[in-house]
Amino acid sequence: MGFVKLGIFSMLSGAMAAPPTVKETPVNKVGHQEGILQLSLFNVPLELEMGANNKTKRQISTELENYIYDGSGGAIKTLGIALEFGTPPQKVIVEPDTASDKLWIQRVPHGHQRSGSKSTHFDEGASSSLHDLKRQDHISYVSEVVPMDIFEDIVSIGGVSFGKTSFGIANMTRKLASISRNVGCMGLTTGKDVDTSILAKLQKKNLVKNRAFSMALRKKDQGALIFGAYDTSKFSGPLEKFAIQPGKNGLSYRSKQFIAKVQSLSFNSGGDRSQVLLNDKTASSKPLTVGIDTGTPGLCISRDYQSQIAEKMGATVKSDMLHVSCDVAETKASLDFHMSNKTVISIPLSDFLMKRDDGKDCLLAIQFDPPGLLPADFWIGGHFLRRSLVVFDPDKSNLHIARGADCGSTVVAMGDTIPEDVVGKCEQGTPEIDPQAEMAPTMKLTSEFIHSIMNPRLAKH
Repeated sequence: MGFVKLGIFSMLSGAMAAPPTVKETPVNKVGHQEGILQLSLFNVPLELEMGANNKTKRQISTELENYIYDGSGGAIKTLGIALEFGTPPQKVIVEPDTASDKLWIQRVPHGHQRSGSKSTHFDEGASSSLHDLKRQDHISYVSEVVPMDIFEDIVSIGGVSFGKTSFGIANMTRKLASISRNVGCMGLTTGKDVDTSILAKLQKKNLVKNRAFSMALRKKDQGALIFGAYDTSKFSGPLEKFAIQPGKNGLSYRSKQFIAKVQSLSFNSGGDRSQVLLNDKTASSKPLTVGIDTGTPGLCISRDYQSQIAEKMGATVKSDMLHVSCDVAETKASLDFHMSNKTVISIPLSDFLMKRDDGKDCLLAIQFDPPGLLPADFWIGGHFLRRSLVVFDPDKSNLHIARGADCGSTVVAMGDTIPEDVVGKCEQGTPEIDPQAEMAPTMKLTSEFIHSIMNPRLAKH
């Protein structure tokens, strides 16, 4: 039987400082203090090792059950945090997802056991406080349908107990069940059922003053999810405000999506050789927008733009995945999101590098989706957070975005509003290039299967 390796990383904390107009609040690396709840945020890169190459998606999915946490990086950025469920507490890895609102986890497959102190699975039989509510529910994403049985148990986050909390346990034996990434989900949008959201629970227990939170990843995909605060030593330049935009294509989703205007996307092939791939003038609908969704392991682009982007990058598209020459992918080439005249989020192309074919053709974690599938022109998660700091503020309907950096740690508590003049403590520099992760297991996968793994967890009605 094949197995999955999932690399897990701890949070970078460190000490930060704030501009004089805001209050600095010291906080422990993980835990709750003075209206701030800080959690380890890590990448859970997916590597499948299979004994055969001709297995179907369903066969492969049934093998996503044995996990090894070995600290290796990867271009497929499935973000994770650890929550505690049950009595005694079991640490369960879930995706923090800014495009859905439900909390659900995976059960230990029949005949298997949890291994290690952290797992993506929950052992129902090992919790003495678990209560079956005898209800069923489901959630539908872009390419996944997750039926779930509803239970109640003690849930803790960052060492703070919510007490008895209802959540779903995925039941993949039910009809139409389909899953691509074998990890549960903690929805971070409010949706219609506001009272059951994690953000609402944090407020109700007076753990935070509002529902705003920040995220950033840094070296080795280590980072933090901070409720009620942001870190001024994790960015350079201004922390710029962007009003949340409505979704495009008349699509209806369970909750408000975190979508911002972007001036353009450009491709820098190294040095000063940069050309615009897409801007407001060439977009099929205006304004040009980007959705920041932590449940998206790659970069998704509308297929409307496939030809023009591939042509300008000198790339090819196979099975809706972008391929470039390895000579380009392994240089200082980058994709640059020009959010405004002041804020540019530059992502090295090597961050997306997933697979080499014969050392000449490189597969990137960039895919093209059918027109009308996504509510923004670009849809991205961990790759964006690796090179930025983002504050998500659902109450004020704003995103605050800054260019990523790392010069220590200073956690700044958020009040009712974020001051307009917040500037990061770090000096601006060129993005550092991460060491390339081992890609041998990924080379055994087809582009079609990688495409399915990378689909966003964007919750539909």
